[in-house]
Amino acid sequence: MLIDGVGSIKHMQAIVSRMNRGSRIASAGFHGTDDLLSLQDLRNRELSLHSVSGWTGHGT
Repeated sequence: MLIDGVGSIKHMQAIVSRMNRGSRIASAGFHGTDDLLSLQDLRNRELSLHSVSGWTGHGT
């Protein structure tokens, strides 16, 4: 299981390439506008991605 609390796509990509098929990723890191993680790579390796929605309640 990969737990991301930092928000580094570069480090996540390096680790994802070494994860076992069927592993899980939990991402709570803030990636800003540089959040380009390939979902197809996760599908090919049958990885699950769990992330927070980022909802702040603004505008309610």
